[in-house]
Parts: sequence; C-alpha cells; structure tokens
Amino acid sequence: MRQYPFVSVIVPVLNREGDIGRCLDSLLRLDYPRFEIIVVDNGSTDKTREVVSRYPVKMVVENKPGAYAARNRGIELAQGEIIAFTDSDCITEKEWLNNLTEAYSDEKVGGVGGQVLPYKTDHLVDEFLSLGPLEIFHSPERVKIKRQTNRFLSGALGSGNMSFRIGVLKEVKGFSEDLVVCGDYDLSWRIQRAGYHLVYEPKAIVYHKLRSTMSQLVHQFFGLGKSEPALLKKQPEGFSYVEIKTYLFPTYEFRCKLPIQMLLTIDFLNLAMFSLILAFIYPAFLYVFSPLCLMVLWQAWRRTKEAVKKTKRMRWLLLFPILHIIRSSSFTLGRIVGGLRHRIISI
Repeated sequence: MRQYPFVSVIVPVLNREGDIGRCLDSLLRLDYPRFEIIVVDNGSTDKTREVVSRYPVKMVVENKPGAYAARNRGIELAQGEIIAFTDSDCITEKEWLNNLTEAYSDEKVGGVGGQVLPYKTDHLVDEFLSLGPLEIFHSPERVKIKRQTNRFLSGALGSGNMSFRIGVLKEVKGFSEDLVVCGDYDLSWRIQRAGYHLVYEPKAIVYHKLRSTMSQLVHQFFGLGKSEPALLKKQPEGFSYVEIKTYLFPTYEFRCKLPIQMLLTIDFLNLAMFSLILAFIYPAFLYVFSPLCLMVLWQAWRRTKEAVKKTKRMRWLLLFPILHIIRSSSFTLGRIVGGLRHRIISI
C-alpha cells in the first residue's frame, strides 16, 4: 500500500494580486490526502495579502527581499516531511502532488521536480517565450538528474515545480539568500554533493504564466545574465566555462582551469552585431561581419520557420528574430554587469 507523506506547499509571492488567487484555487483542488499550503508574502504593496486572507491557507510575511529568503521562511514554518514549491503565477494540475511524491519511496532521493508548461495568454511576448523551453531539464519519462561536467547550467530542479525532503533542506541549510535568481541550481548542486539523488517526474505538471510585456522580458533576461557570475563564484571547484554558439552547429560547451575565472559565451549573433557597428567606423570589418551574418541569418531563418509552423502565424517571420535579438542582448548586458560586480570576466 502506498504511503502518502505529509507535504508542505510553499508559495512565495510579491505583488501578485491578479495571479495568486488562481494559484491557490488550483492548490486547493489537489487530489492528495495530506498537505498544507504556506504563502510567504515578500513585502507586497498591492492587495495580495487581502486576496490570500480569503483562502484557508497559512500566510506569513518575510520582509527580507528575495524569493529565496521567502522560501526559507516557509521552510521554518513547514510541518511536512516533504516541502514542495511552486510560484504565485503558476497553476498546478490536480494530480501534481500525487505524481511529485511517488519517487520518494527511494530513500536516496532528496528532491523531485516536474514539468513546467506555458499558461498562455494573448500577449505577444509570452507567446514568443512559449516557443522555447521553459524548464531547466526535461525528459519524457522519470529519470535521475545528473549534472553534466562541461555545462555550467545543468543538473538542477526549477523553482516553479520542485520538492525536497525537509531533512535534506535543513542539512544543506536551505536556499542561498544572496542570489536573486539561479538559486535553484545552487541548492540542487549542494544537495547532490551531499550524496542525494534528484529526480525529474514529467507527470507532475504545473502551468507557468510567462512575462507579457517587453520591459518584463528585458528585465527577466538581464536579471538571469546578471546572476550567473554570482552563481559561478559560489562553486567550490573554481572552474571557468566557455560556450560557443555558431548557429550552424549545436552549442559547444567546456570547462577549464584558468588563472582568472571566466564565464564566456562566444555568440556569433553578438559578434555579428558588434562587427556591423565597427564596420561603420572601419569598413574593413565588413569582411568579418559578412560571413558571421550569413551564419546567423541561416539559423535565424530555420528557427523563424519553426516558429511560424508552430503558431501558424506569419507575423513571426519578422517578430521572432527581433525579439530574439532583444532577449539575447539583455542577457549579454546582464552578464557583463554581473561580471563587473563580482570581478570576473563574464560576457
């Protein structure tokens, strides 16, 4: 007979008065016999707390800014054997906890995460974001997640759909509160170094509301880029990582030991744009720009055709490459700013 561990579901929230109700409605519909819901407000100034107060859930305020501080506050209050996390703009399927907790029959399993699918609206930006992967990791079947040595970002569960044993979280001292984003990687890596397995369960599904405005898109990817150097500095191995994106071949990544720690992406799109700018000053750079541009345009055309085929909307012939450039540029700028702040070479 299957055992059902008591689960504490923790939802950090900040100024989500329009979303938190849908999230809590889905959690209260869960087909699972033993669980509690803890909402941790991270200093909302809108009507979020008023909305949450209408629901039969626990609510606590954590004034230290940051979703990871809010999650740690929830862990302190949790009574469950398993601590599950989702975000305030997510909607869970009815069987979410049933599927998420199955793998805990193996005592070596310290954490389990599931599949994140887009919760679509009619906004241009979230439709663009839904054309790419939303998850840190994906597999069509239940598998153990392993970090790939040469990849900087791999081997982790994502914050919108993840769970851990309470004892494991306490052993590794929870989330690192000095990280703004990317703390999911840091926590996952520490749990794996402690000797526990992480499992991906695709049947455990949540739907995530994506960014819907251009400013949100820029802010999200700037923040991701800015946080990666901080995550690199936290790694005890001291490796540098290099990523080469040609747009003709699969992305190539490797790690190495260098006198100065680096997080370097050689992106032919960025090189082409930089060469074009330099060509206005030094026309000789047109010889550099032309081959780079042809490589990037070829892959852009392939990706754009895929977007048109998937959405059946011709507008993506123009919009997809434009939004991709905006996303890529925001991320790269964030990488540079984060590298300067943490005194490493990062681009």
